[in-house]
Amino acid sequence: YRKAAEQGHVFGQFSLGAMYYDGLGVKKDYVSAINWYRKAAVQGHFICQTNLGYMYSKGMGVEKDYIIAMYWYRKAAEQGHVFGQFSLGAMYYDGLGVKKDYVSAINWYRKAAVQGHFICQTNLGYMYSKGMGVEKDYIIAMYWYRKAAEQ
Repeated sequence: YRKAAEQGHVFGQFSLGAMYYDGLGVKKDYVSAINWYRKAAVQGHFICQTNLGYMYSKGMGVEKDYIIAMYWYRKAAEQGHVFGQFSLGAMYYDGLGVKKDYVSAINWYRKAAVQGHFICQTNLGYMYSKGMGVEKDYIIAMYWYRKAAEQ
């Protein structure tokens, strides 16, 4: 993968980043993982964008930075990546890197929920049952709880 990665191939960069992240065939090295993930992320690789968001949100190989994490999660989320959407929704829900915003959390959770993300479906059920960012609606809450349970 290294040769392809060094030649700018996005899949090679993603794969090499994953190898450094997991320590597969190389010593585990989050700094190197960040480096290779970033190279692929700027080329639009949404998994690498989500991985960067996660690593910045946890301070893995970099200083913890929720604002940068939000940036990468948003890049992935806007491409329709379910984990980017879930993660961005969670950042809004918890107020990490941004002011707590239940309306935005609902928006991003819904995008992931319609793709079958059961945690987002459960989160939507909870938020509708409590009226968080939306008008309280037990029927819609039950709809999302049921969707999650059916998985």
